[in-house]
Amino acid sequence: MNSIGAIAVLACFPGLGLGQESLPLLTTIAQIRQLTPEQAALGYPVRLRALVTFHNQHRDCFVIDGIDGVFIARKHTESFLKPGQLVQLEGATAPGDYAPIVREERVGVLSQDQVPTAIPVSFGQLASGQMDCRFVEVQGIIRLAFRVGTSHLQLQVAVSEGELRAYVYDYPEVNTASLVDAVVRLRGAVGGRFNQKRQLVAPLLFVNGTNNVSLLKPAPSDPFNAPVRTARSLLQFNPQERHGHRVKVRGAVTYHRLGQSLFIRDQGHGLYIQTSENLPVHPGDIIETLGFAVMGPYTPYLRQATYRRVGTGAVPAPVRTTAAKILEGENDADLLMIEAHLLDQMQRGDERVLVLQAGDLTFNAHLVATNDEPALAALRNGSLLQLTGICRIQEVTERLSKFTPRSFHLLLRSPRDIAVLKRPSWWTPQRLLWVLLGMTIIFVVALGWVLMLRRRVAEQTQIIRQRLHRETALEERTRIARELHDTLEQELAGIAIQLDAVAAKWSDSPQLAGQSLEIVRRMIRRSQAEARRSVWDLRSLALENSDLTTAISEIASQVIKGLPVEIQIVVHGTASRLPGPVENHLLRISQEAVTNATKHGACKQIRIELDYTSDKVRLCVRDNGRGFDPARSDSRSAAGHFGLLGMRERADKIGGTLSLQSSIGTGTEIRVEVPLGANRT
Repeated sequence: MNSIGAIAVLACFPGLGLGQESLPLLTTIAQIRQLTPEQAALGYPVRLRALVTFHNQHRDCFVIDGIDGVFIARKHTESFLKPGQLVQLEGATAPGDYAPIVREERVGVLSQDQVPTAIPVSFGQLASGQMDCRFVEVQGIIRLAFRVGTSHLQLQVAVSEGELRAYVYDYPEVNTASLVDAVVRLRGAVGGRFNQKRQLVAPLLFVNGTNNVSLLKPAPSDPFNAPVRTARSLLQFNPQERHGHRVKVRGAVTYHRLGQSLFIRDQGHGLYIQTSENLPVHPGDIIETLGFAVMGPYTPYLRQATYRRVGTGAVPAPVRTTAAKILEGENDADLLMIEAHLLDQMQRGDERVLVLQAGDLTFNAHLVATNDEPALAALRNGSLLQLTGICRIQEVTERLSKFTPRSFHLLLRSPRDIAVLKRPSWWTPQRLLWVLLGMTIIFVVALGWVLMLRRRVAEQTQIIRQRLHRETALEERTRIARELHDTLEQELAGIAIQLDAVAAKWSDSPQLAGQSLEIVRRMIRRSQAEARRSVWDLRSLALENSDLTTAISEIASQVIKGLPVEIQIVVHGTASRLPGPVENHLLRISQEAVTNATKHGACKQIRIELDYTSDKVRLCVRDNGRGFDPARSDSRSAAGHFGLLGMRERADKIGGTLSLQSSIGTGTEIRVEVPLGANRT
């Protein structure tokens, strides 16, 4: 397979991990230029016979074979190559910043003083990137020339369609000002400036020696000996004008920022001059300036300009105008005076920026940082200001092949260009916002106080309600005590009388004695039922002296006293006091459940669980007794036992629910769940 075939195969399969020893040898620059960055990174071996077109002391090197060119990354910097040398070069490919390059391994000179053929190109061809590393020829007008140390001369050349920067090495010492405006032909290697995405930002030309620089038409010996043009006539149709050359304009200075920009007024029209010269001039000075006329956003300005002072006159007066007049386009680059309201101001780099509004139009005014910052900071938003500054059109709109201004900004010369005509009302939007914020805070505080007061009232109401509950319970205990005295005690007294009668009759009439004993038995049952009804409605003294957990423990211990039953009490969550009726009924439910488990279930273990949450309390009593059939539980209640019916009634009284799980031989579980809500204490 030949080299081109191998490249084609690898181009189709760029992922092949081939070692350098298995890559084909490349012998032409055309083969190298066909590689993708990924392929070039593999390091294809290279052996070229090529002609050097550029080399400098930094070891930057370009070579060509025919018309194709490539950049050489030199390894042996001790060997200095010269343009015109035919060399035998060996190395390996690398991706480069734009097109593939060659990293040198060995180089040998085959012959000297060969003249490469230059390709005439336009700026558009250079900007396309297709001419990269080739040896080309361009022709244009030098707009800027200066020497960079002792290494090289830098030129800015206006060629067809654009401007090209050229670096000329090995050029003799020369007055660079005498080169400006000369027509020049340059021959050199094409390079460029690239971004991180391997894209061409701007083409560059690298030139060696005087042989590749030809001054086709020198610049005028006295450049200021030229006809004076008006600012308004720039870039207008003129068949006699030398296109692309410098023009001279005379006018009075309106603003100067040393080394950056200069503005003049010429016959009622403003002109912006871009210059890097540092000759100080002041408003009112008459100057002559030479520069290249180019179109700005709306009107022409002069680039790469030089100037000289030729006289002094009156300081130009600002033109009074409005925002609407400015957008008619007659005052670009001129000194204006306009009224506007201040919306805001900010610091941006070394500039103070004022945001202004005139009518329906918003624009900015820029002022270079000064020592008068406190005066600017004292400006209040909403003030009506009178501003004097240089107008610059920023954006334009195209309508029917004509451009009209759409926005502008002002360049202020000093803080004295700002005059306050009217200060804003004290009731600014910001102050109004603060007042509203203060009123809102007061309202929120008042609302919070009301809510806190309502909460305190609710807490006090709850305390009073609980106190009433306790007093009601105390009254109920007193009532039941009286009831016990009036019923149980009287019943016991009657029983005692009957027992005395039995004792008297036992020897004389056993039958009558038996009848008296039956009466006694019925009286005892009635007294037992009455006592159970009264006592179980009382609040346990254990709850008066301790919490629910302790009271359940005490009651359960009493129930199983003397029995082989193990009691386990477990509390989940954070225990807290509950309303009196809730604690009382939960205590009695647990007492009844323990009693039933020991009396009817014959259990050995009982587990009692109390689970406290934020909104409810759960009671669970679980035993390992013989269990029963829940379907038959109602019959026990009917037989006179309190049983499950009583526990359900107690659960209903406190708004809870009672559930039962039991089966014969597996024990019984009784679970009560009571919602607390706002009644928790």
